[in-house]
Amino acid sequence: MKTTKVFFLVLTSCLLGLAACNKTDQAKQSAQAYHGIQVDWTKFDAEFASAGPDVQGNISSLKRFFRYGQFPEALVELDKLSSNSALTESQKKLVNDLIEQTKKAIEKAPPPGQ
Repeated sequence: MKTTKVFFLVLTSCLLGLAACNKTDQAKQSAQAYHGIQVDWTKFDAEFASAGPDVQGNISSLKRFFRYGQFPEALVELDKLSSNSALTESQKKLVNDLIEQTKKAIEKAPPPGQ
């Protein structure tokens, strides 16, 4: 009888621990650091939620370039995005802020092969 109680106590502790880990993973996904530059993707996604498919494709490519540290390619994608006439003023401001952050990330990034 005691072993059953101990088993359920351990099982409950593990489940609570897993639930706590999940919350920290969600917090990490919202703001990610790339060479010391914080990018809040949830804010970016919320701002561009109603954007057209071409803009969504640019954002998808942009995230991939950031994930793999391809900042010059990300900068090209951001330039394409900033020249899109369908963007609102708040979207343009967010893109321009990310352009500045990307330039800082390029400066801080180690040279290829290191």
